[in-house]
Amino acid sequence: MLRSHLLLLVLASVNFSIIFVTVKAEEKQTNKIEHFRSRLSDVYIVRNFLPIELAKQWQLHLKKIWNNTTNAINDDKGQVCSTEKQDCSIDETSTFYYATNNKGTQSTINAKFRSLEMIKERNAMAKSIYNSNRFSYAKWELHPSNPLVKEIDAFMSSQTTRNKVQNITADRHPGLKFASELSDIFVTLYSTGDF
Repeated sequence: MLRSHLLLLVLASVNFSIIFVTVKAEEKQTNKIEHFRSRLSDVYIVRNFLPIELAKQWQLHLKKIWNNTTNAINDDKGQVCSTEKQDCSIDETSTFYYATNNKGTQSTINAKFRSLEMIKERNAMAKSIYNSNRFSYAKWELHPSNPLVKEIDAFMSSQTTRNKVQNITADRHPGLKFASELSDIFVTLYSTGDF
């Protein structure tokens, strides 16, 4: 699940992806930026982009939320909480939700479903959709109202971060400017079998 020594942030657009990696202080610190081409986009890997204390804080928070999630799905009540229901008994900011673009019984056209219900069925349906060469995903996400999502959004949207990203991409994408707001932000965890 979450590795204790690594925190990744990914900023993706149509033209490129930037992977921000923060590693333990004991590991080799480098400011080297790695670049490669993946399908139709440039990928940049930037080590130590985040201040180490901020990365540690976010990582501890993510671990706590993941533990809450594991407890919620192992609870005797079973998988009863959905962000689509009004009577959700679990605080939506306290767990990850399983996010798919299907309800587990039928294929949909990229409608997002976040819940702790029918996880195995939705994962199987997502794989079936993917195997038929259609867009699909199955992963864990924090609810958009989670304070950590808002904090990461604010950090990634800040002028300082936008300037750093523009400097990273300047050689290959001269003149590229970033909007002050992100169009989409997800805090995602990939577990075994997720994609």
